[in-house]
Amino acid sequence: MILKYGFLFGLICIVLALKPFSLDDFGELNQLESVVVSSDDKITLYVASQMDLKRDKTIRSIWKIEDDSKPKKLIDNADNHWNPSFSSDGTWIFYLSDVSGDSQLWRINRNGGNSTRITDFEGGIIKYSISPDQKSAVFLAKIGKMIPNSNTGILPPMVITRFQSVRDGDGFLYGNLSTQIFSIDLETKSHSQLSFGSFDNWCPTYSPNGKLISFLSKRRGKFPDKNYFIDVYLMDANGRNTKKVNTKRVHPLWRCFPTDLVQHRSSLKPPQTLQLPFDRDSGMSFSRFSRPY
Repeated sequence: MILKYGFLFGLICIVLALKPFSLDDFGELNQLESVVVSSDDKITLYVASQMDLKRDKTIRSIWKIEDDSKPKKLIDNADNHWNPSFSSDGTWIFYLSDVSGDSQLWRINRNGGNSTRITDFEGGIIKYSISPDQKSAVFLAKIGKMIPNSNTGILPPMVITRFQSVRDGDGFLYGNLSTQIFSIDLETKSHSQLSFGSFDNWCPTYSPNGKLISFLSKRRGKFPDKNYFIDVYLMDANGRNTKKVNTKRVHPLWRCFPTDLVQHRSSLKPPQTLQLPFDRDSGMSFSRFSRPY
């Protein structure tokens, strides 16, 4: 009898193992994204994403682990929330959400209450960085986005005038579409544009003392779309005195972190990650190290 049921159990396991991986199975998968820890090491936040097959959309939610407790959702609803970060004193949690339609910057108490929308930027924002004094934030937004007709909901014809017509993650680069840097006062909610031009910018980050903003930009030559060079820049927190940091003509892939900038150069043998020293007044410390890629 034991052998009989053991054989049946083994047969069932084989059948289940041979079951093809379906689209519904894919929708059940959860993927772990960004993980952040509070300054007092008591709260860990992470983002779990799952595909909603009915809406054909990836839904992301922020989960919180406090001390040794079980994970629980920071915001208990079905809306899309991602990219969490703590304020410098750890009392607030900032995050992006499209609960209002477009992705906007929100703030919530670390205990999970008193959620407030900070930005109301037409077309939504992409990335953000909170100043160390928690009085302002910088964020990325696309300028020149096409807006559907208010009556028909149909987009106008797409006219592409740039040399690079499409880019992964951004789609078609039509008209005067560009990604620019803005700052916003967290109390008054007033915002101002810090970067200008037809070129794109990415990854704005405050220096630890809040006096400078580092960012990436693709603006080399008369036609930036005709090359792949992305450089790192610094500017004052008010958008003035923009200067390029790296001086060598390289093809870097820069990665931004809260307190430093890292340049990866795959052309080196072996590939290396470089940190370059500059301007100690910015509060950023830079050194060189390497690792296999």
